[in-house]
Amino acid sequence: MAQGLDEIDIKILNHLQKDGRSQRNKLAEIVHLSVPSVSERMRKLEEKELIKGYTALLDSKKFKFDITAFVFVEVDGSDNYPIFIENAVAEPEILECHSITGDGSHILKIR
Repeated sequence: MAQGLDEIDIKILNHLQKDGRSQRNKLAEIVHLSVPSVSERMRKLEEKELIKGYTALLDSKKFKFDITAFVFVEVDGSDNYPIFIENAVAEPEILECHSITGDGSHILKIR
C-alpha cells in the first residue's frame, strides 16, 4: 500500500472523501476501531499530508456558476511555464490546471 497505508487507513480516507464532516465515532463504527484509535490514525494521515484539509462542496448552480469550460492554452516556451502557473493558480475561477502533450501546453478547467 502507498505511504505505509493499511486497509483501515484507506477506508478512513475513502469515507472522508465522500463526507469530510464525518464524526470520528461514525468512522470508528465503520472501521471497527475505538474513537481514540481513529483520531490517532487521522492525526498521522494529516502529519503525512495525506489529508491536506477538509472542504465544503458547493452547489455551483445556486451561485449561477453552472457552466464549466475547458480551455486549451499554449504557453510560448517552457521558460514561461512558471509564471503562467503562478498566474493561473491566483485566479479563483480556474479550478484546475494541467500540463498536456500534443496541441497546446496546458488545459484549464474554469467555472
